[in-house]
Amino acid sequence: MYRFFPQTVLLLWLCCGAYTASRAQLLRDADTQGVLRQAIDRIYNFQFAEAEPLIGTIRSRYPQHPVSPMLVALKLYWQGMPLRKDKPEYAEYLRYVHLTLRQADAMLDKDERDPEGTFFA
Repeated sequence: MYRFFPQTVLLLWLCCGAYTASRAQLLRDADTQGVLRQAIDRIYNFQFAEAEPLIGTIRSRYPQHPVSPMLVALKLYWQGMPLRKDKPEYAEYLRYVHLTLRQADAMLDKDERDPEGTFFA
């Protein structure tokens, strides 16, 4: 069921960017898209330690962008599979999900039609 999920998310991300790239930062940054693709691959291949520096690279390039906390939440989710409310990692996972939403909302406060803010909100 989850087999094609990472590819689907990445495909949607890149397709949405094809017509909105003129408005969005990350969607215009091919190098960071490559790092993002690698990070997602590492997470879904359970190579969490290898994903960490890639997430850090993205975070350093786009510190206020919601993609970094989303990647951390995704990593925590897959590390704790199945992630349930009674697991200690669940609270940390929720913190990163909420940070993702706050950063997406901040993007939308600046431009309510921001495609990246919309994607993460």
